[in-house]
Amino acid sequence: MSSPLNFDLMIDIETLALHNQFAWILSVACVPFCPDGSRLPVMESWPAFAIRLGDDAQGAARQVPRVVDSSTINWWFADEREAARSELAKLAEFSYSEGLQRVADYINAANNIWARGPQFDLTNVFTQCSMRDIEITKTPYNWRDSRSLSEIYGDANYREFMKRANALPHSAMHDAIAEVEFVQFMHIFISENIETFHPKSARH
Repeated sequence: MSSPLNFDLMIDIETLALHNQFAWILSVACVPFCPDGSRLPVMESWPAFAIRLGDDAQGAARQVPRVVDSSTINWWFADEREAARSELAKLAEFSYSEGLQRVADYINAANNIWARGPQFDLTNVFTQCSMRDIEITKTPYNWRDSRSLSEIYGDANYREFMKRANALPHSAMHDAIAEVEFVQFMHIFISENIETFHPKSARH
């Protein structure tokens, strides 16, 4: 699964901390996509998924840290997060190692790996995989940041896409899908206006 299959991958994680390497990961969503909005036949074999990470016997044996912080825990247990907790509980649960292996398989199959702020989401995923000897063939060279894309080219458009996600119960999958839709929107907009395009022209 190490040969790129001509699709990109959006990753979003939910955690119990804001630590940029060892945050306790609650769930991971992976959404394969093509930036130009097309759908390749090979993608039928790589469906989008979201999973909850549970038991971490291997990590515990290796003394891999999993960081939690009180502010994030309080966020999750606030009354208004009941729908988000319900969404999380619906997900299929995998052990840390099994779940991260599945995520790594998708990463290794994709061309580029996107996240809203890869310094958090992807650093955590890559570090946690490395600490469990789960091979990832991609490097930060393959990382793409939808948040930076929004800051440069289309902040108003980005807010509109995220508003749709925020209208739904908070989840990694809802956020990942919104990020994909924004990246595809910007790719098509730039492609159709390449001769006259200027970053400000994508702003409302």
